[in-house]
Amino acid sequence: MNDILLISVLGVGSYGAKAMNMIMDKMQKNNQDDTFITNKNSNEFVFYAIDTDSQTLTNSKVQDSLLLSDALDQESLADQKLEEKLQQMVGDSDLVILVAGMGGQTASTLTPAIADRLKAINIPTTAVVFKPFGFEGEKSEQNAEIGISKLAKLVTTLKVLENNDVTAKAQNQSEQQIFAQVDSEVADFVLSFSEKHFVA
Repeated sequence: MNDILLISVLGVGSYGAKAMNMIMDKMQKNNQDDTFITNKNSNEFVFYAIDTDSQTLTNSKVQDSLLLSDALDQESLADQKLEEKLQQMVGDSDLVILVAGMGGQTASTLTPAIADRLKAINIPTTAVVFKPFGFEGEKSEQNAEIGISKLAKLVTTLKVLENNDVTAKAQNQSEQQIFAQVDSEVADFVLSFSEKHFVA
């Protein structure tokens, strides 16, 4: 019996879209082939991105992407047929993993909206998100808290990474090294679902 799961990894917003490249690169460095099946005992991954910035999506190496307008209220998302497009994109998936950096308006608004649509079409969904650095300001922190609170009610598993915690642990490291550590934690969470014995 073939019990390999099809797992769709969906990057939301600027960071989420960029993170797809990083995760895919990490898989390839671990000697995965272009189908993103790690081995005969592993699940299959497909990568997607959704954002309001066309350049970000152009630079992403995902299999498919979805460009939305800057208007992200419920009526606008309905007009843009978000639910129908998600059904076309990930409708065959056994599990969807959302990846986002919360704090900006796009990811903080769009990530829970996507999770809500996925729940409506009965696709199991988990998410890994990170909260903004302290220096990004109170508004970013508020956006993140609101978005994460909504998201927690819509997904089966939610992993929240604290950028400030990463910074505290990364003494005497460059900014580039700190960001690399955040990326690594996101990738490790996603790839933890690769084993065939995982059940959605």
